[in-house]
Amino acid sequence: ERIRDRSSIIISLSHQSSTIIKSASITMSLFAAATRRSLMSVRVSPRFMNHVASTCTVKAQASVTTTMAARRSLITAARPRRRSSSNTAKAASVASSSSEHSVAMAMPTSVREMDNSTLITLAAMNDNEACSEMLIRHIMTRERSSYESAQTTFQELQDYHNSGMNFFLLPYQIGVVTAVTAAFSSIPLCFHLPTVHWFNELYVTTDIPEPQDLETWLEVGSWSWNWMEPPLGQVSFFLLCLQFSRAQLANLGIRPYTRHVKQYRINRLQQKYPQYDARIVESYSKTAKLWQ
Repeated sequence: ERIRDRSSIIISLSHQSSTIIKSASITMSLFAAATRRSLMSVRVSPRFMNHVASTCTVKAQASVTTTMAARRSLITAARPRRRSSSNTAKAASVASSSSEHSVAMAMPTSVREMDNSTLITLAAMNDNEACSEMLIRHIMTRERSSYESAQTTFQELQDYHNSGMNFFLLPYQIGVVTAVTAAFSSIPLCFHLPTVHWFNELYVTTDIPEPQDLETWLEVGSWSWNWMEPPLGQVSFFLLCLQFSRAQLANLGIRPYTRHVKQYRINRLQQKYPQYDARIVESYSKTAKLWQ
């Protein structure tokens, strides 16, 4: 835009100076002609008349020269100063580096340094750190305390929130131990010959094949699969049916066990701290882990 404005100024000055030059030339020519006619009317000598005409012509040329010089000076002043490419590149590099440095310095490194809008956005995305920081700031506004004092209150709230949950976590712990134990014990029960013999003597009591039919672990698995297939297949089908029923309960809006536990914890925390906003307390408790 600056280059366009300067170009329009140069074009305007050029037209104006051309008009001035033409006007000056026409004026001086008319003046010389009028002077010659007046001198002829009073019968002046031709030598004197030529001298007057040449003097007018010289003055006209001087006026044109002065006008051209003024035109060149105006055009030069209107032109932008040219910078070398190296200086321009250096200036652009310095500006870019300064901008990147300011952006890097403004980047928050923790949720404590974030503004409220960003914090609310992260809390809406179920980020527990953002929900915790939002609850701390809410405690500051309600109790009119400092950030350190609000952190102390939040720590007390968090300890109460995590207390008394061991009983509700027993089904999860039992399920994890049972699944891991069954997964790793199924391998020797199928392919390890001494373990297969031990299990057969205690629970199966089937006929033992000939020694030449139990020389490899695959042959051992072929023998043990006669009694391992029914329980493994039944357990797999049982778990598949439970998973399907849980999905249908979720479609109906019926809360499974985990949601019941989380809702119990939310209600318990809201009853303990009724002075704080129920939605902020709920968002913190809902996004917190059951196992701390």
